[in-house]
Amino acid sequence: MTRQKASASLNAFSFVGLTHTLTYLLLVLNTPSTEASAAPASHLFIRVGEDRLLSCKPLDVTERTRISTRSVIDCSRHCVADAGCQSVAYHDVDGLCLLYDQTWGEDQCAVTAGWQTWMKKRTDGPVCENGGQLKPNGTSCQCFRGYVGDRCQRLMEDCLEGKESGHYLAMGKQDQKYLLSKPRLSPREIRVGCSLQGETLFQQRFFSGGEVSFTRGWQDYVDGFGTDSRHWLGLQNLWYFTNSKSYDLGLYFHLINETRISYPRYSGFRLTENVTYTASLGPPIVDMSALGDHLKGMNGQRFSTYDNDNDNSTTRNCAMEYGAGWWFNACAEANFNGRMSDTGVRENVLDEMFWEGLNTIPKSVSLKLINRN
Repeated sequence: MTRQKASASLNAFSFVGLTHTLTYLLLVLNTPSTEASAAPASHLFIRVGEDRLLSCKPLDVTERTRISTRSVIDCSRHCVADAGCQSVAYHDVDGLCLLYDQTWGEDQCAVTAGWQTWMKKRTDGPVCENGGQLKPNGTSCQCFRGYVGDRCQRLMEDCLEGKESGHYLAMGKQDQKYLLSKPRLSPREIRVGCSLQGETLFQQRFFSGGEVSFTRGWQDYVDGFGTDSRHWLGLQNLWYFTNSKSYDLGLYFHLINETRISYPRYSGFRLTENVTYTASLGPPIVDMSALGDHLKGMNGQRFSTYDNDNDNSTTRNCAMEYGAGWWFNACAEANFNGRMSDTGVRENVLDEMFWEGLNTIPKSVSLKLINRN
């Protein structure tokens, strides 16, 4: 979601010589700062796992050496002194230090309370930034959280770039990925949901309890609201995306009876300005004969909410009647931000979610930006 940013705890670690990256950390835990500052540069290790606070331990591997130490930095010193040591696991409570003769990938490290696992820094490969990890080939970095580039030095511009960078492989078989992105025009990072195909979600809704209300005022629709699985990305963020690259608009329906509909796709979706967020939308580029073209009326329309009426009707407040914000003309033949229903049967009222011609209400919908490049 907009403005949600993962915060890293600074209680457990001291960062040395790096201002914008968590990649290489001096191994310090419950260690006085004087000892940390005196530690040699060779004590730079890479912590296994995207999460800097991940507690994990390698699976089913016999350690090279097992010793007791008073701190994680002492554990690392033993590894540095042992030419065959490639990684360490340290237990925060009992001080047990395990030395190994090989390194680890995130998928080889099981979540185990109290354990930290670190691998020696490679000196013959690139320096990975922003939490990236050197791949086994020693020549490239595996990036996380939305960072891309040969050194993970910048955020992806959209989900397609994240998919092409290898993020999806690293994150496993999740249906969707939630990553940080930074479109070219955006002054800040934006948390987005990404589909498996590399599409950037700007609206997503499910009916399964805990439904997020989309009956919101103007500022909420501008800023964005909701959770990862149920959200509106925000009109300002949508303006950043659609004016930084070229996108089509994709829609996805999942009906209450489990029927999946091939989603409509419209060409050339963009917000042309960021005052009333006027929509520019081209014609459908898939066969709409079965569903009907019910978004054609939003082309050239300003966005409206119940407290900021910008529709083309002189007698109605469409957003108030439809219980939702949208690019209303006077008014609309679809309402993706309307009230959801647990019955799946249309009540034929304006404030419900609907697509004209469908007698059932989707139990989930999503609106996606599909990169045209």
